[in-house]
Amino acid sequence: MQKKNQLLRIGSILMILGAAMAMLMAMATASTLDMGMSTVNSLTQDPAFMADLEATGMTLDQVLAAAKNLLTAVMGMMAVFNVIKIVVGALGLRKLQSGTVYFTGWGIAFLVFGVLGLLIFGVNNLMGIANLLGGLAGPVLYIVGGAQNKKALQAAAQSEEE
Repeated sequence: MQKKNQLLRIGSILMILGAAMAMLMAMATASTLDMGMSTVNSLTQDPAFMADLEATGMTLDQVLAAAKNLLTAVMGMMAVFNVIKIVVGALGLRKLQSGTVYFTGWGIAFLVFGVLGLLIFGVNNLMGIANLLGGLAGPVLYIVGGAQNKKALQAAAQSEEE
């Protein structure tokens, strides 16, 4: 197979760009966490909130710490997932002429997570658009391009047999 598959090239680039955008937005979101904590101080003036808080048996500091830890864990998982997506996209650029199982397998895996991300973030914000590019468009192009590579390899093998 002489010609490199352009769908796979575009899919790899979309996955790299989408993951990089998502990582930048996650870092920006994480950096604004402390600024948002000032809003919580106004909640202490709300008697209904304080009554609900007392019913849980937790202090405000414990609730804030738990929320911050949960958000940090989610941001960490997003960062790891997006680094994996960037690595897979970069390796995909090197495997354009082969790797039919590589593209199909990673395409299906990222498509599943892309659909979940679309359900969580929607497409009405930058994170949703990044997910649309790197989590849906890129993986679909991987699946289609992987199928094209497989057909081309089979056709080349048949022509060599004849």
